[in-house]
Amino acid sequence: MRPAPLMFLTLFLALPAQADSPRTHEVSLGLGSAMADGSESFDLGVAYALGYRHHFNPYLALSAGYAYHSGGFGDFLSLGFLKESLDYSGAQLGVQGRLPLTHWFSLYAEVGGHYGRVRHTVARPGQERVDEHYGLRPYAGGGVEFLIKQQVGLALEYQYFEFAESFSGETVMFRFGYRF
Repeated sequence: MRPAPLMFLTLFLALPAQADSPRTHEVSLGLGSAMADGSESFDLGVAYALGYRHHFNPYLALSAGYAYHSGGFGDFLSLGFLKESLDYSGAQLGVQGRLPLTHWFSLYAEVGGHYGRVRHTVARPGQERVDEHYGLRPYAGGGVEFLIKQQVGLALEYQYFEFAESFSGETVMFRFGYRF
C-alpha cells in the first residue's frame, strides 16, 4: 500500500477522538464533470479534486487543493475524424467566504490562484500534435454545502479556471468533506 493513502486512512480513523474540539480543519474529495475550451478547441471530461481547508471562523477559510481534469469526450462531436483532448492538473490556493443560512446549510464563494499544466492533444489521421502549457492563473467558484453530521458534509460546487495560452475550464462537482 502506498504511504499517502495509508496516512489518510490513519488520520481519518483517528479523528473521532477529537470530537469535542472545534472543527477548524477539513479534508475533501470531489468528483464531477469538466469542460475546457480555448484556441478553437473544446473538450468535455471528468474532474477529480483533493482538498484541504482551514476554517478561521464560520465565515472565512483558507483553501488548498489538487485538481485533475481528464478530457476526451469531445471526440464524439467530431464523428471520429478528429481526436482532441484537453487535460489539466495542478495545485490551487484560495480564500473561501461562507454564508451559513442555517446550522446545516450554507453558501460559499472562493477565489484564488492555481499553478498547473494544460495538455492539448490533437490527433488527425496520420498526424498528432501535443502542446503543453504551464502557468500561474486565477480561479473562482462557489457552491452550496449541506452538513450531514457536525463533521461530515456534502457540497455541490462550480469552479472557473483560467489556464495558460487562452485556455479556460469549468467544473461542476460533488464534494465529500470531513471536518476535524
